[in-house]
Amino acid sequence: MIVSPLDSDELILHVDTARIFLAEEEEEEEEEEANIVVSLRDITERNRIEEELAASEKKYKYLVENAVVGVYRSNLRGNILYANKAFADIFEFESPEELMAVDPDKIGVDTLALYKNPSDRYRLIKKLIETGIVPNQEIEMKTKYGKTKAVLLSESLDGDIISGMLKDITEMRTLERQLIQAQKLESLGTLAGGIAHDFNNILSIILGYADLLERAKLDPEKISQSIDAITKATQRGASLVKQFLTFARKTETIFESVHLNDIITEIENIMQETFPKTIVVSTELQKDLPAITADATQIHQALLNLSVNARDAMPKGGTLSISTKTVSGETLSLRHPKAEAREYVGVQVSDTGTGMDEATLQKIFEPFFTTKEIGKGTGLGLALVYGIVENHNGFLDVISELGKGTTFHVYLPVQEQTLEGFELSKVAEQDIPGGTETVLFIEDEEMLREIVKSTLISKGYTVITAQDGEEGVEAFSRHQKEISVVVTDMGLPKFGGEEVFRKIRAINPKAKVILISGFIDPHVKSELYKAGVKLFIQKPYMPYEVLINVRDVIDAGE
Repeated sequence: MIVSPLDSDELILHVDTARIFLAEEEEEEEEEEANIVVSLRDITERNRIEEELAASEKKYKYLVENAVVGVYRSNLRGNILYANKAFADIFEFESPEELMAVDPDKIGVDTLALYKNPSDRYRLIKKLIETGIVPNQEIEMKTKYGKTKAVLLSESLDGDIISGMLKDITEMRTLERQLIQAQKLESLGTLAGGIAHDFNNILSIILGYADLLERAKLDPEKISQSIDAITKATQRGASLVKQFLTFARKTETIFESVHLNDIITEIENIMQETFPKTIVVSTELQKDLPAITADATQIHQALLNLSVNARDAMPKGGTLSISTKTVSGETLSLRHPKAEAREYVGVQVSDTGTGMDEATLQKIFEPFFTTKEIGKGTGLGLALVYGIVENHNGFLDVISELGKGTTFHVYLPVQEQTLEGFELSKVAEQDIPGGTETVLFIEDEEMLREIVKSTLISKGYTVITAQDGEEGVEAFSRHQKEISVVVTDMGLPKFGGEEVFRKIRAINPKAKVILISGFIDPHVKSELYKAGVKLFIQKPYMPYEVLINVRDVIDAGE
């Protein structure tokens, strides 16, 4: 047998003179000769590749099924075609099989049901169809049992099949909120001395002019001056309280239209009142600065942290400067390639303090790194600033030199569509319409109760008063047919304002209630609005505000 190789890797076997004997009955054996050609292909390499691919596929399948991130596939209709165990665990399903459908058009689990805000799903689908990919979108989703989850999601589209991966960052966001709250308290602590000093000044002004009023009974000009000074001092104190309550409150992240110049003006007021007089605070704010989409409290925290750091860098005094301007995304992308927005708002915070060397600059955003003495700082302030700016899709630069001060540049993307602002015009009390309806006013502070009562009566209203929640509910029960609107403080003895509202609505589900509060958690406020509260009045308030709100609620009908 002869074997000859060919270029095609086939082997040809020639069998020469193989003799085959065919026997037939009653005939002599005849000898025939035949040639047989056999073609062979060497598939050793192909088999090796197929085995490696199979092993690789098995390994990939193992990695996907045991990944710590959720991996899934769905169609454009939203039916989940595949999900790994991590995906099922994130959304509190027993197994991936519970999520997947034998017939996705009939019994598939719809991804739309997993989105807290269905509009997020439609927005992502639109972007997938337009670009084919959605990278790193942070959104809120909900589990099988309705629990909210914060996830980081990436998707790609191939035909009508969506391949996606998501990471549960709920715990990370919770820790961030806790860190932000801890930093707020630390910042308030560092400003406490200045706050106390400022409030003592305010109280001294009020007491001084009250005494002058007593001694200047027959001098109309001095009386007018004293009243004006007391009013301004009170408004100044109220403004400071409002700023710090807003700053210190513990709330969920709320992204909304924010004007940075307004936040900086608030921070400037705080600094003017609380920073040492040896530090000069100056601002240069661009007029008509466009709005950004942000959490106002977090941005307030970040900029205040930078300002406090600047103060600490100038123990012997100096100048702290804050400025704002718009920067094009194209210009910013030269330093930050990931800058994708068309336009950014830039905030510059500069000091003339001690400055930092290169080694310190490399570490300033690391958690717990601090150059301050023990007990003077946690080392979390700048780490928090970095995290807040990053969460807002912004960028942060710092320039510093020993002995020449430090400058921080914060860049935040401009929102595409700005919301129109509005301005409340002050209404003269004599121009506010009155009425003849009956108002129930519940307030435990006697002087406040009496001045509001007098104001309402002066406009023609009949007023029933109560000094605590229990008395207020009883008064409403007795006079419910006469009462057109209830105005109640939140911080009452016996029954709080919220309980008063719910008890009154139990008596009359259509009762109109206005609540007054110095501070109320936004979530509680939202829930009370849903439950039927008509309006909230913010303390401190002027009596004319009660007149306006009472008239508006009565005229609004049901």
